[in-house]
Amino acid sequence: MKIAFPYNDFPGGFQKSIEKSLIKLGHETFSLKGFNAPIINKLIRRIEYKPIKNKGIKIKEELYNKNFLQQILDYHPDIFINISGSGLSPATVKSIKENTKCLMICYVADNPCDPDPRRDSYFPMTLQYYNIFLNPETVWDKLINNLCEKPKIIRFYGGYDAKLFFPIDKRSISDEERIELECDVSFSGGSYNKSAEGAYRAGILGQLENLDVKIWGDKGWKYRFSFYPKLEKAYQGDRLSYEMLRKLYSISKINLNMPSPQIFTSFQPRVFEIAATKGFQIIDQSNELYNIFEKSEVVTFNNLQDLKNKINFYKDDAELRHKIVEAMYKKIKEDYTWENQTKLFMHQI
Repeated sequence: MKIAFPYNDFPGGFQKSIEKSLIKLGHETFSLKGFNAPIINKLIRRIEYKPIKNKGIKIKEELYNKNFLQQILDYHPDIFINISGSGLSPATVKSIKENTKCLMICYVADNPCDPDPRRDSYFPMTLQYYNIFLNPETVWDKLINNLCEKPKIIRFYGGYDAKLFFPIDKRSISDEERIELECDVSFSGGSYNKSAEGAYRAGILGQLENLDVKIWGDKGWKYRFSFYPKLEKAYQGDRLSYEMLRKLYSISKINLNMPSPQIFTSFQPRVFEIAATKGFQIIDQSNELYNIFEKSEVVTFNNLQDLKNKINFYKDDAELRHKIVEAMYKKIKEDYTWENQTKLFMHQI
């Protein structure tokens, strides 16, 4: 089949992982080329007068959608897979469906009706034109069902890339790396900069007293230092390479796993990535985890005090951590690679 994707540079890599898996499964894929408008971008950045600035933004949106639609119509796919909204207008999505007659699939990575003004305001109005939704979060089912007539919702949690995440020989970790990475609690992930989302991760990590906490991520973490002073010592710098991330997951006593606070009942693929490296993790409470793991195979926390109690309980019990790590690894090793999970949803469409 010919499968098209929008241009996407999201660092989480969902789209790239699905696309690579589809190629391995024998499908032809096409990722749209990025669209750039340097003169308009310069106008938007420099001009503060809102009527002109807003006009520039509108023109850029229109040009982006026109360019996007032309690429899709030229390729004429059998399937179009979008990641959330991608800035597409309802008219563009409708035109893709009507003119290509392709199967329309949407991977729902964010709350479609998120009130944050920086989110894609077109997204909820495009839902009506999709046939199938890959949705990890049960709370969003209601929104999809109310905005789209007879949608097919497939519960899809993603997976892990076995070439990037695998157990390592801890003897390969140098003394310098061990000093850099060893800690009671680690976290690797985005800060969400100044958004309200970012206050969630920062607030939890910034209130873990009397623990050796280390954080790797973007520079947006620095914004929270004045609100949670402990974060300044904890913040280690930019995101780690995959090689260093494997080492971190392996030797950090506890890898704290927190998705975006938009996620209420589900989780992100980081669960599989840490498990694939045989790292121990404590995960923000998720009912969906129990569709995969037994309660004895996974450790979650319900609130800040519960998290502190569990960190203190597990951090000095290497044998118990090892037992849980082995159980999680065994459960996900074969079935939860991106390729296997992509193959599974393709059989359901």
